[in-house]
Amino acid sequence: MRHVFFTGILMVFAQLYSSQAFDNEAHRGGKSLYPENTIPAMKNALKMNVTTLEMDLAVTKDKKVILSHDAFLSPELVTKPDGTYIPKDSGFYYKIYEMPYAKIKTFDVGIKKLNNYPDQKKIKVQKPLFSDVIDACEAYARELKRPLPFYNIETKTRPFSDNIFHPEPKEFVNLMMTIIVEKKIQDRVIIQSFDPRTLEILHREYPKIMTALLVEKVDDKKMAQQQAYF
Repeated sequence: MRHVFFTGILMVFAQLYSSQAFDNEAHRGGKSLYPENTIPAMKNALKMNVTTLEMDLAVTKDKKVILSHDAFLSPELVTKPDGTYIPKDSGFYYKIYEMPYAKIKTFDVGIKKLNNYPDQKKIKVQKPLFSDVIDACEAYARELKRPLPFYNIETKTRPFSDNIFHPEPKEFVNLMMTIIVEKKIQDRVIIQSFDPRTLEILHREYPKIMTALLVEKVDDKKMAQQQAYF
């Protein structure tokens, strides 16, 4: 089994997946070009011959696994069903873990203009189910007659937000892995997280799954201890 450590911004090493010279990843599907963590973004990345699709997972109130970097509907990205914007001072009112997916998908995440991404294509699109993303990407890769993609998946969990923004790690991992196994992509995924608890569960229960520990600040002593553990 291989384990890779990412520090802060995503870094990928050639030996991660195969003998190819460079692993070309699309962060959140390529946010500068298409709305992040959406099916159109992932398909555009495949069309650009990206090797690995990077994405973030969240869990809804009705235990659906969806793509979302934030644990709530962000005022920066989201338009409400009536076409108005979520107030910037809404705090965590629109928590994904407190909303069923049927309600979440009535919000748009692709038409609001982002000042930091002036070239991002504006389209009406919703936060997608993880399973639908896999189905769409696998089918589109075959349509393009290109190799099937790898998936770099971040579990958006932290100890301080258990049962607030997401289920506890065991349930989160089981919900995610049920889909990964069902879609038969185990050999083409790496699970990354700032929360080592999800990685520990994977090591015990799915030892063949590749993992990556994310860290925000490098502490040489702590990193050495983590490397010894993993």
